[in-house]
Amino acid sequence: MTENGAGVSQSGEGRGFPSERPIGVAEPNVFTSISGHRGIIAGSVLVFAVLGLLLTSLRSSAYAAEAGLVLTDPRSGTLSDGQSGDQLRYVADQVAILKSIAVAQRASALLAATGKQQITARDLQRATTIRSNADSNYILVEHSSDTPKAAAAGANAIVRAYRDLIRADQEAGSKASLAKVNAAISDTTKDVATVSGAGGSQLPEAVRVQRQKDLLDLLSELRTRRTRVLVNAKLAGDGVGLYSPAGLGKPQGVSWVSALAIGIVLGGLVGSGIAYWLDVRKQAFSSWLEPEAVLRAPAIAEIPDFTREGVTSKLPVLHSPGTAAAEAFRLLESVVGPPREARRKTERRAVSRQRDESGRFAPTGGGAGLRTIAFVAGTYGDGTTTLTANTAFAAAQEGHRVLALDTDIEQQGLTRLLLGRAITVDGGEAAAESLTAILRQRASTETIQRVMGTGAGGELSLLGPAVATRRRNDAFRAEQILDTLDSVRDQFDVVLIDVPPILHVAHADALLRNADTVVVVVRHRSEALRLKHVGDRLTLLGVHPVGYVYNFAPSRMDSGRSVAKDVLSRADMIVDQARTKKSVAP
Repeated sequence: MTENGAGVSQSGEGRGFPSERPIGVAEPNVFTSISGHRGIIAGSVLVFAVLGLLLTSLRSSAYAAEAGLVLTDPRSGTLSDGQSGDQLRYVADQVAILKSIAVAQRASALLAATGKQQITARDLQRATTIRSNADSNYILVEHSSDTPKAAAAGANAIVRAYRDLIRADQEAGSKASLAKVNAAISDTTKDVATVSGAGGSQLPEAVRVQRQKDLLDLLSELRTRRTRVLVNAKLAGDGVGLYSPAGLGKPQGVSWVSALAIGIVLGGLVGSGIAYWLDVRKQAFSSWLEPEAVLRAPAIAEIPDFTREGVTSKLPVLHSPGTAAAEAFRLLESVVGPPREARRKTERRAVSRQRDESGRFAPTGGGAGLRTIAFVAGTYGDGTTTLTANTAFAAAQEGHRVLALDTDIEQQGLTRLLLGRAITVDGGEAAAESLTAILRQRASTETIQRVMGTGAGGELSLLGPAVATRRRNDAFRAEQILDTLDSVRDQFDVVLIDVPPILHVAHADALLRNADTVVVVVRHRSEALRLKHVGDRLTLLGVHPVGYVYNFAPSRMDSGRSVAKDVLSRADMIVDQARTKKSVAP
């Protein structure tokens, strides 16, 4: 960029917008991005919350019921002399049985018999989950269905089918064992009879007696075993030590409350990410010192955000004179306004002016040279109108004769702010009056409206644009501007011009070329690229701004942190440069 132009890259190469971040533009952080893009984040949260609720409502209803079992090896409670075996393996075996198709078939038949539910064994098996814990004998049976009652009935049917099968297996085992023992007793009884009868007479007496004794002992043991089998059949259970039947099924999946909470969290995260990405992409200013590297002009003043001070009026100089915002405008006026020796005393003002019947005034005496100050920004919303109005009030309170010039034909923001209304012309098709007329026919007392007078002898007047037609877009020619300003040179000490955005309105060029002082307005969190375009345009016009005003700045505490951060960063840079020079020195 040429002198007074826009920013340069860190490498200092090229005239295009730097591929690297301009010097002085700090990297954005998540917190500043969130603060600067609250609307985007709120919209993202709203969208995700609505989506979460919508998905929850569209999802088919499902309910899950749980039944709990505590298993014990039924052999441990019998008169069996055998070992009960590994409990972990026993529980694993029972889990496998619960998952088997045999249990599912039995449960399906039970449900059909009771009329609670018609479901095939395969569907019942797929809708049932069996879980166990390696540290305990507890087994959880969970069944899912479309209604709470059906879910509970399915879980309880699975448990009942399992217990029925275990009991049936125990009974079948007991009957088989009893049949074997009875058969063995019958055979042994026959053998005893054979040995004691004619069949044993052929044996030696000692052998016969011993054989008879062994058979009688075996017969006694078999009878004892038969007794045990009968007792075990009565004592043996199904292995379920504790059973907790399933209650009504509970809704499965995410509730609408959880969906809403998840949507809000996800929306906040996505919105924050988008806000941060936008800040990284557009390289926004976060401190009042950063635009200096892009515009190549010094910072004149920092105007705080009114809302952070609780100021509701757009004219704090007039309505909230004790605030930091009002003081910032007074400081701005002291920098760009007329020097103190240009003031007029109140008595001289009273003699030199006469009020007409309409409330407007007519100058009767001469004055010093006129000073014109133009406030300009790159786009709408940067605050040039508010700056012009408050600076004009501050200058009037200092005793200056001030003319506020509203050159925005379409918006008429300065006129609305100072008079509370726009200037209109009777019959909408009529040619524009006010500024358009004054540019064609020198200024007259009928086109300038007095806004207020001050105790210090100052006065504030307004020259508004009224209404302009499309055919009047040539009204703002350079020579006409000069003629207008010459015609009011003896009436005022300073003219403050509210210039339309230089990147949007063509006639802003003529206003800027003929202003004595140009001040660029830079909004907090505005794009560095846009300010570069403003600097390029001013350089093309041959206009050298005296500096810039950083508008809508954070609170003083935040600004203090930002300034301190910038100062420390610059100090670190200087130290690093000094170390580098020292290291490369011979």
